[in-house]
Amino acid sequence: MRIAIETKLLILFILIYPSNVIESVNILSWSGISWWGLGERPYRYPSYLGQTVDSEKECKYECGHYKEKSKLHDSQIVLFEGQPLSSLYYNYLSKPPEFPQKEVGQFFLNFGFEHDIYFPITTEQRFLDHIDYQMTFKNSSDIPITFACLWGTYDSGRGLESFSTFNNTLPFSKKKKSIAMVTYNCEQGGAYYRNAYVRDLMSSYKVESFGQCMNNAQLDPEDVMPIGVWKNIGMAMRYKTQAIKKHLFVVAFENNNFTDYVSEKVYTALLAGTVPVYMGADNIDKYVPEKSIIKTSDFQSPFKVAEYLNYLTNNETAYNEYFEWKKKPLPEHFVDKYNKCVFYTGECRLCTLVTERIINDAKVAIQNDKFRVDFGEPWDAIQHIRALHLSSESNSCVNIGHSTTAKRSIENEFTFETWLLPDTVRSHSIINLGDGFLEANIVKIGKRMFFEVCMNHKTDCITTDRTFEIQWKHFAFTMKFDEKSQTSEINLYVNGMQDAKKIWPGFIKKKDLKINVGCTKDNIFSGMLDDVTLWSRVLTEREISKSMFKKFRGDDEGLLLYMTFNGGTIVDYSVNKLDIGSKNAQVIDIKHKNLDLNCC
Repeated sequence: MRIAIETKLLILFILIYPSNVIESVNILSWSGISWWGLGERPYRYPSYLGQTVDSEKECKYECGHYKEKSKLHDSQIVLFEGQPLSSLYYNYLSKPPEFPQKEVGQFFLNFGFEHDIYFPITTEQRFLDHIDYQMTFKNSSDIPITFACLWGTYDSGRGLESFSTFNNTLPFSKKKKSIAMVTYNCEQGGAYYRNAYVRDLMSSYKVESFGQCMNNAQLDPEDVMPIGVWKNIGMAMRYKTQAIKKHLFVVAFENNNFTDYVSEKVYTALLAGTVPVYMGADNIDKYVPEKSIIKTSDFQSPFKVAEYLNYLTNNETAYNEYFEWKKKPLPEHFVDKYNKCVFYTGECRLCTLVTERIINDAKVAIQNDKFRVDFGEPWDAIQHIRALHLSSESNSCVNIGHSTTAKRSIENEFTFETWLLPDTVRSHSIINLGDGFLEANIVKIGKRMFFEVCMNHKTDCITTDRTFEIQWKHFAFTMKFDEKSQTSEINLYVNGMQDAKKIWPGFIKKKDLKINVGCTKDNIFSGMLDDVTLWSRVLTEREISKSMFKKFRGDDEGLLLYMTFNGGTIVDYSVNKLDIGSKNAQVIDIKHKNLDLNCC
């Protein structure tokens, strides 16, 4: 019987979050419906797997599932998938995807069975900076998943025995003396190399190609799908199995050769009762029974493969040795891969991982129940996405001063961060720290805008190399004083990447900084700011990158100032509770920002 989160977890949540009890773990699919049927009950059909029944087993925990981005604040884990998030290849650079702020206690997960060549966003460091868990085909993932599934045969009522004890293999004498090929990807990924290999194979052994690539044969009438392949991929898997079982061999070449990347191709062949000629993962032996496939990597060339296929074609005894595995118990490594089929256990393993992580975190968090009460965003704030709007026409201004109850102050180093969106292409005075000792501005040079930080009333400045457009960008700078040289190193960061560096003499003399946002006579800032933070330590480049889409508790190490504006008022959510005054400043609703991974 499925159960909700354990009673002890609910008790912990009641103690920690008295005003907002979490009764179950919820998973948000950021890009909407997932092709593997996450949270779909009853199981959707047609499906990629090609079955109509619910294949998920009973699970210790039960998780809720959302597809609406409005449910972000109700979700404990947000799932991102490369294909719907970024489209194919590098489209995400010209069309940066919408990306959320990670709530405190929330986890981000990267899901995907396809490899990095198709969806390179999943290898970008500034994407990975926000990811807590990996759920991919890689064995190193937190939740490794496989395609070692039954591909449509589950409706028969059989389970793992479909691979072995249930023998649907045609006798040698009734099989066509050829190698079947059913391929529809003729160009993308490693398809070009794969097809070139098959062309060489064709010259020495009979290949019957039924797909769109090198088509030279027609399917038997009973093997022709009544609808297009891409309209029901699951049905296509069934028809493919039905067609290829009539041949001695089948081409099972992956689109690309990556360790751990083993798609459905080899498993549909094993289910069909034919012998797959495999090209792909170098560790394929960990995914299939012993002597169940022919690996091209064992041969010097396609011609040597053809020579071996001809030998087996004329030697029934040697050919049948490739089915001896069906007479034995399935090897443990194969059963393990089957038990990690994404369609069968993926949802439960994801729910279990997150639920038990939250249980453990709750045991620690119970020691401090003041979060969201004395500091941090209150519960009613996290349901909104808002930013500070300043206008030069109304002379908007925000003053941030020292608080008598402040628990922290600047010593010899600090970091300042904010999101910025100017409304016009011109110079803007943004931040003034320490009564003019340090200023952060947007400067217009020619027709372009740049970030600039100046010291000692603009007597010495440093400017970014990257330009600034009328769109949201994250800007940060760090400053650290070196006692020995009596100099300060300043670093500028744009969208989480270091941009410029300079050494200045001296440092800020005042430990308790006053900060003015706007509040200048010339070039008053006009536009929006969001997620303003000040730290009493130097953040690393990785920390700055992570903080772009991350919310903080308020009592984080070194956090001096924390303003998100989501609560509709201009307040400091850090434990310092700095005094803040404003004039003609507004807090307005905005949309999620984009994850801009352009390097320059």
